[in-house]
Amino acid sequence: MIKLFLINIFLTTLAAYLTVFLYIVTNQRKLLYLPRKDKIHNTPTQLGIKYEDHHIEIGPNESIHLWLIPAENQTKTTLIYFHGNTGNLEDRLKLIPALKRLNMNIVFFDYRGYGESTGEPSEKNLYQDAETTIDFTKKHLQIQDTDLIFLGKSLGGAVAIEIANRHPKIRALIIDSTFTSLPNIAFERYPFIPCHLVAIDRFENLKKIANIDCPKLFLHSKQDTVINYRHTLRLFDRAKEPKKLLLFENGSHDNLLLENEDTYLEAIRELLRDQET
Repeated sequence: MIKLFLINIFLTTLAAYLTVFLYIVTNQRKLLYLPRKDKIHNTPTQLGIKYEDHHIEIGPNESIHLWLIPAENQTKTTLIYFHGNTGNLEDRLKLIPALKRLNMNIVFFDYRGYGESTGEPSEKNLYQDAETTIDFTKKHLQIQDTDLIFLGKSLGGAVAIEIANRHPKIRALIIDSTFTSLPNIAFERYPFIPCHLVAIDRFENLKKIANIDCPKLFLHSKQDTVINYRHTLRLFDRAKEPKKLLLFENGSHDNLLLENEDTYLEAIRELLRDQET
């Protein structure tokens, strides 16, 4: 009886384990990409900020939605913001007044499946969407890669790292609260489930960061409860010079910029000043 009881417990546990594993494997993109697909209602206009609204065609009945916020004073320097895995452009609205203090053009874009951008997100599609945004921005503003600064937040940092590898002449790369790779994150969160072995989208940042030559700034909060700051330490260690690291004693994952605005922005200015000396 005891043997039969133990066998039943084992089989029940195994069935539950396999159910969870199969659910994660078959729904991994739904668990990773958490867009708001709503039509955008709140825009920079609500903040009294001038902007341009663009929908860039990427295929039949598919387009990428972006905002371009011109600098107050004419400049070619342009920051492209790569957002994280949740929300849409509306959720980045609060960042605009802070980033405008840098006096550069700013571009925010939604990946496929986010906000008014059509289609479905995937690692490959996120890279293509970023390339589409960059190509449009360069043509529209008549600028070059050397005028571009990439700022990638969380998952957006992974996209920015890949695209910086493809555009080696960009002015700077800023990585905010990003992970070493998606399999590493999966292993940390599900250590007893081998999700890291079957991840479709991998975002292997640690393997890519060493190939980037442009100046790099790594930002992270020690209080981040979503992605541990040790991921940024590993990325920084692997990156080649020139590079800078700034760890904040306070600040959440989602609002690092707004909770440390002056220090955050000054770190960016310092990175750019070092290029001029």
